[in-house]
Amino acid sequence: MLLEVFKHLLEKIQSNDKTVDEFYQKLDLTNITNDYNEVITILFKCYYGDEAEDWISWFLYERDEEKGLLAWQDGKEICRNVEELWEICEELKKTKTEYSIPQPMSDEERIKMLETIFK
Repeated sequence: MLLEVFKHLLEKIQSNDKTVDEFYQKLDLTNITNDYNEVITILFKCYYGDEAEDWISWFLYERDEEKGLLAWQDGKEICRNVEELWEICEELKKTKTEYSIPQPMSDEERIKMLETIFK
């Protein structure tokens, strides 16, 4: 994926998340946006693989310079900006395995899990 396209996608995701956060103060849109977010996750996994999608999600939702939530490798900070994130994802893409959609739990699996929890 071209860096410009990658940047554009992340900017759109961040802009949409900001809008949803603003609406959340008055209206919970979680049920509406969950499917949208899942589609984005699946597409990133299909293109880049699971590990790269983890980096993208971390960069978008967990990375926080103020709190020191940064990534380090060999004593050196990595993934400091979108360009470095893109480089990591592109490198991981070369060894990516095919992504398959997780199967929902069956009713029997759900019951068994609940029984285990409430024993």
